[in-house]
Amino acid sequence: MPERRQDIERRWEYFANTSGSSPVEEFLDSLATFERAQIKVRMEGVRTGVRRGRKLQGDIWEIKAPVGNMEYRILYASVGTRGAILLAVEAFMKKSTKTPPGKITIAQKRLREWLARQQ
Repeated sequence: MPERRQDIERRWEYFANTSGSSPVEEFLDSLATFERAQIKVRMEGVRTGVRRGRKLQGDIWEIKAPVGNMEYRILYASVGTRGAILLAVEAFMKKSTKTPPGKITIAQKRLREWLARQQ
């Protein structure tokens, strides 16, 4: 996992496209309150260093969030100065044992777009 130092205050940001919509926030908002809360607990654990994400490919990491009999995933990248920003780029309900390659491709595309806009 990207370097974690106690002197760095990490924070979550959500990818937003050029029109301002955020696919991850929209996905989370579509869930029931309990499901959304459970996912955010997992995200907070990664932010504070209590939990670790799983590296998928390149700079893309995955948070697993089991809620009841459902499995949710948040794909993110650690960006910014010394990885201070955890950028959520994709979210979905997992229906198979492997993360769908198309979801990873979407996450990588969104990360590239976000990085290009930062320059």
